[in-house]
Amino acid sequence: MSSHRSAFNISSEELTEVCLWMKSFHLSKEIKNFHRDLADGVLVAEILKLLYPKFVDLHNYPKCNSTQNKLNNWRTLNQKVLRRLNICLDEKMLLDLANGDNGVLEALLFELMAKQRLDSYKHCHYAEPAANILTLDGNKSDAETVHSEVQHPEE
Repeated sequence: MSSHRSAFNISSEELTEVCLWMKSFHLSKEIKNFHRDLADGVLVAEILKLLYPKFVDLHNYPKCNSTQNKLNNWRTLNQKVLRRLNICLDEKMLLDLANGDNGVLEALLFELMAKQRLDSYKHCHYAEPAANILTLDGNKSDAETVHSEVQHPEE
């Protein structure tokens, strides 16, 4: 076993949370060996496709074994998807992902999980019906009138 300390540390509780979160997805392959099974980026791309369907084209991420091909998958994922989510990985991190080194995979998955939960929270709590909008003078807004008509059409 290596005495090299992980460059990206997440707690054991956070790692357990990530593992449980990942089990909620129906992926093309069961994860048996965390680093080996996720090193090519394909399953991470599948998760991202489920979370952000418009951002991911799965044909861009072929299953592979060589480090170079794994690195190519991670570069593509970084360029086409992660940057759109404001997650930018440098070349060293991409290489660590392809090699399963330094805890980068765990940290990335934790970040994706947290982002997905935050997005879900925002969607649930900030997508209030327009009926709650009042104008500055205290009168109902046009949005409320429209919302009421949509919710309760006159027959």
